[in-house]
Amino acid sequence: FCTMGGRGSLMVALALLLSGASLAQGFGLASLTMVRTGPQPKRVAIVGAGPAGLSLAIALRRLDTGVETVKIFEQKELVAKRDIGGGVQLNGGAAVLAKLGLAEDLHAAAQPMERILSRSADGTQLFDFNLPEMIRGQGDPQMVVNNNVMVYAIMRDNLQSVLSNNVDQRDLTLGKKVVKVSSGGGGARPATLEFADGTREEFDLVIGADGINSKVRKAIVGPESPSYIGIKILFGVAPRGKEAEGDEGPTRPSGSDAEFHQWFGTGGYGLAST
Repeated sequence: FCTMGGRGSLMVALALLLSGASLAQGFGLASLTMVRTGPQPKRVAIVGAGPAGLSLAIALRRLDTGVETVKIFEQKELVAKRDIGGGVQLNGGAAVLAKLGLAEDLHAAAQPMERILSRSADGTQLFDFNLPEMIRGQGDPQMVVNNNVMVYAIMRDNLQSVLSNNVDQRDLTLGKKVVKVSSGGGGARPATLEFADGTREEFDLVIGADGINSKVRKAIVGPESPSYIGIKILFGVAPRGKEAEGDEGPTRPSGSDAEFHQWFGTGGYGLAST
């Protein structure tokens, strides 16, 4: 079993599935040491069809992993529902998706990030970063694809659409809720998924990408309860508006669509982006 969520865990999961250290170096993980402790998994199940699960499924099909069967199980009936979720910032993650052949789709669906302007609550400027200039200056070829710097902001539903359109639809099963995950104990013994409809399937490897109430994580570490750490996030998503009646432009100043504006205050933080 393994669980995954963000870019780092996705990359580690991919690296563990591939032979040798070349993949780790290709994703900027040159220090990762590859250690194979069991047989090569041939049948892989991914529980959860969010961004992490779909990205991994695409990678298992498009990279030389040795995996023969990939199955994604999602309890919902629809993967790419509109207007669900907020915005997502993709930087290194965009470079990973580009390596999987999604650079053009991502560029068409996302908003390039070109500037980060940070100020204190009283308006004092803290820093002003030109992201393309900084990234090109670092000389990392993985971060520039087709002359586009791989730093984007994208709505989660748009990201889901890009990923779901690129996943092999034969690998995806919707409306299939996992209720129990059992370990075979390693080696040649399989892991077993049990579903709400009474069916069960066995796999060499089960990967949990099933969120905060992960059944896979529970099978690994036992039951856990979320702990509140005292931070609240309030966010809103609004359509592009007009400055005044008859104007054709958006409410944000002209030329600022690719900018992230931040404000830092005592006990609070604000962010505006497109």
